[in-house]
Amino acid sequence: ANDWMKYPRAVIHYETKNKSFLHLAHVYNKMGVENCAFLLALTQPELKDVDPYDPNLTIETQAKIIMECKVNFWYYLREVQRISVKGSMETIHFQGNRANIGLYWMFFNHITTLIIILRQTGKTTSIVALFTYLLNFGATNTFINFLTRSETLKGETLSKVKEMFEDLPDYLNFSTKK
Repeated sequence: ANDWMKYPRAVIHYETKNKSFLHLAHVYNKMGVENCAFLLALTQPELKDVDPYDPNLTIETQAKIIMECKVNFWYYLREVQRISVKGSMETIHFQGNRANIGLYWMFFNHITTLIIILRQTGKTTSIVALFTYLLNFGATNTFINFLTRSETLKGETLSKVKEMFEDLPDYLNFSTKK
């Protein structure tokens, strides 16, 4: 809750189009979590109605989005990170849930974590989204070690990382020369 004081202009982004984050904030509120809206934080209120994927963004707006991503992981997940849907050319918003948001919260608070998530609930997607953020915005001079149970799974995971980078707008993808 003290993080809000570091960013006096920050607001709760109730206007987000990502309904999973609004739902989860509501769930946290019902559970009695005092700072239930942390995952809806927006440090630059002028971005509340901006679509990071709008091809007509000004360079100034793009710079604001880049800065928001740099300082606000929750914004990156909620507004920027998109997930490819098999069999479709469309992408969807990242789906926040108690497992992946809890995992991220512990990660960014330097708490060593072991998490068990049901099969087919997006645990690989959650980890790949974190890697994409760290490689693009959240880390410098960093080595990430990712262990998998097989070479096949390693290849699939690396392909998902590349796919997530490719789904980003060009101005937010720092892994390409574009």
